[in-house]
Amino acid sequence: MARWTLPIQPNSLVAILSTIAKSSVLIPLAECIGQLKWTYFERPAATRLDHMQAFDEASRGPWGAMIFLWKIRGTAALASGGAFITILMLGFEPFTQQVIEQRIQHTVLSNFTGYVIAATTYNATALVPATNEMRIPNDVHFALTSGILGSVVDQKFNMPNNTGCQTMECRFRDYTSLAVCATCENQDVDLHKDSESCWWGVEDPTKAASYLQNNFHFFQNHSEFRSFALNASRELRWRRNCTIDYPGYPSFKLTFERFYSEQNRVQFTLTHGAGNLLGPSYFVMGESMLSWYHGSNFTLLSGNFASESTSHGVLSSCDATGRGDGKDVPFAAFAHSSCFRTMSNPRDMESINHFGEISGILTRCRSSLCVQRYENVTLTPVGHNVKKITDIPLKAKHGGNMTQDLRLNTQYWATADKADYEIQFDDDNLKALFAQSAEALRSSSVYNRLKRFQSTENGTWVEFHKRIATVLTQVVQNPTNPSAVRIPGEAYGPEVFIRVNWPWFIMPSFAVLASTVFLLLTMYQSSQKPYLFKNSIMAVLYHGLDQSQDISAMGMYLKRKETYHDIIDCSRNVMVTLKKNEEGCLKLKRE
Repeated sequence: MARWTLPIQPNSLVAILSTIAKSSVLIPLAECIGQLKWTYFERPAATRLDHMQAFDEASRGPWGAMIFLWKIRGTAALASGGAFITILMLGFEPFTQQVIEQRIQHTVLSNFTGYVIAATTYNATALVPATNEMRIPNDVHFALTSGILGSVVDQKFNMPNNTGCQTMECRFRDYTSLAVCATCENQDVDLHKDSESCWWGVEDPTKAASYLQNNFHFFQNHSEFRSFALNASRELRWRRNCTIDYPGYPSFKLTFERFYSEQNRVQFTLTHGAGNLLGPSYFVMGESMLSWYHGSNFTLLSGNFASESTSHGVLSSCDATGRGDGKDVPFAAFAHSSCFRTMSNPRDMESINHFGEISGILTRCRSSLCVQRYENVTLTPVGHNVKKITDIPLKAKHGGNMTQDLRLNTQYWATADKADYEIQFDDDNLKALFAQSAEALRSSSVYNRLKRFQSTENGTWVEFHKRIATVLTQVVQNPTNPSAVRIPGEAYGPEVFIRVNWPWFIMPSFAVLASTVFLLLTMYQSSQKPYLFKNSIMAVLYHGLDQSQDISAMGMYLKRKETYHDIIDCSRNVMVTLKKNEEGCLKLKRE
């Protein structure tokens, strides 16, 4: 419809053309039937006079045509064909109205467009100076915090100005861009009593808590610990420490303690992580400490936040560190996490025979700059939808002034498969990504939302890190990054299309063709006659019933008011033929 330039709608135009076509067919039909009635009465055999009325009604419309077919019953074959075509014309307009179909479908709109943002570089030009550091611009940091809060509960997030679409849908070609990828792996951990990653200890709480004094004893196996604890002359503080080191990740540390509280009640604590070792390059997410008394509810703690009482003792938290150094850390990585979630019941560890035995899932995640390939990308009011995202790791580019550790003045150059451009980024940018995402993740709002995240319906730590990576990707691809470029897309919107249903043309075309054949046959038959009266009323007046006959002899009994029905009743018994009278004029003569 966008290219329809006429001031009239297509359906209205079809209706007008249909009316003109129907009238163009019906008028010749009426004239031909009128002409054939004279031919009909010219036959040698006498014909009922009321058939004259049947012919006249047949020329007036479908109802008269049906009456004509019933009365004539095949005695006028050609005229019957015309009557049949007249009846057929009842379907002319309904069929022509079905020829045009209007439907709405999404199509490319030439006057609109859309865009998504892609980036090839992430260096200092994308940051703003702050006290002793470079930071992400404030408006982007605010959006980053909002995105992280929403990602905890799997809310879709689109950073302002990263995408744009002027219509209800925009589609884009496949493209690649610098992004943030999270790579994670899960490992089942079973810290049984003979685990080589753990040791036991006992401490006399009445003495100073110093390992230098002889009040703390270490044991490498459970049997020695058990024997010492059971044979002690007083109640001691029990402890089990487990540590598993993974190159490039925070060490997995788990501490379980049993001691007497100030109320002289047996208290237990289970702690994951490095405890209070918090700083700009280290932080804890989730509930990293469980505390409970024998037979009571569990108390959950996370860093310095308030505790919460619950009947379900599940420890679930992450230790996260920043950029780090060393050969085991990929050059494009900026965040590393070790997360743990208990799977066994902590109460099973209370007895000395199973003290400290626990199982769970250890998750290690690393966030790095990468290249992502986006396929089948669409923008709708719901958000940014990508059917397939492929993570492509960066490859360090050697040569030039690069040093042995692949960098020059904290700047890195890299390439990636399926990316036909060089990638450059700075250490400061990676540190800013970690530091400012850590600010958001340390907040009490995130802590409160992480409680809901722990339920299975919201996902696992793997999903959580991937959602955070999605938010950080939008930071890298934000227009505040000078290297960001717009990828144009096609804007789609509702457009009215006209479809011609050609099969519906069959019936109207047949009616026109049949009427044309009928007209030609009538013309041929009439060309052999000395008259061409067609449907003229003057012919009836001039060549009417011969007046030499006595009207009363016809059986016509005049009443006070003669009607059409009186004439029809009388004419049924009158047999006439069209022939010349004594004066040589054509007349309907009674036989």
